[in-house]
Amino acid sequence: MNESVKSRNEFVLAPIFENDHWMLLAISVKNCTIYHFDSICLSLGRKIKMKTIVRHFFTRYKMCGNRVNRKEPLWKYVECAQQKGGLECGFYVMRYMFDLVSCCNDVSDLEKVCTSMSGDPFTDEQIDEIRDKWASYFTEHCV
Repeated sequence: MNESVKSRNEFVLAPIFENDHWMLLAISVKNCTIYHFDSICLSLGRKIKMKTIVRHFFTRYKMCGNRVNRKEPLWKYVECAQQKGGLECGFYVMRYMFDLVSCCNDVSDLEKVCTSMSGDPFTDEQIDEIRDKWASYFTEHCV
């Protein structure tokens, strides 16, 4: 995250894998806000270990003389597309990242995108599109 802050990026996308499940955090350092995307949303929210790491980052960030507008990070749980089965979470995280990068130039865009999302599952076409993009990238750049 420090490198992203030095590069003046508006937000950091952090895919996380905990308890056999992929989730996405979109972190706005400037606003001290974390947007949590979870394709299997639990009614009480999911306890994630990453919260401690993010809290520690913001503490150190402030200790280095940087200003943030909150004492503690604000966590926002985004009402995002919910998967139908039990195995699609990785594709959902890739789709969330693709949609955010395609639509967001700054944090205000991120806020708009997050409030416009719905809990409807992605279509098969949307999942296939992200699979194709990933496969094309991998074969062009990694093979």
